[in-house]
Amino acid sequence: MLKKFILLFTLIISLYSYSQEMEKYKKVTGQIVPIRTETIEKKFKNGQIKEIKTLTTYEYNGEEYIYFSGEYILYSKKGIVLLKRVHNKFGSPLSIKSSHQR
Repeated sequence: MLKKFILLFTLIISLYSYSQEMEKYKKVTGQIVPIRTETIEKKFKNGQIKEIKTLTTYEYNGEEYIYFSGEYILYSKKGIVLLKRVHNKFGSPLSIKSSHQR
């Protein structure tokens, strides 16, 4: 009986859980100004690409903040993609794919 109750309770909670942007979040993100976006490519000593990342610099209240944006890709020395992350414009990861090959 307890297992059925826990299952039902979990199902109900998951059905009524949702996310939304608050008015304060919209107000703050509306004031953030992107200053520059740069793609950085680092290489191993052997010339193979080590990582590719995109960083976006924002200005808010006179301060500068740097966040990942777009794709971040990490490679092995053999050129195999070890990690691929996609970020939104404020650095939150949208998707992450990893490989354990070396």
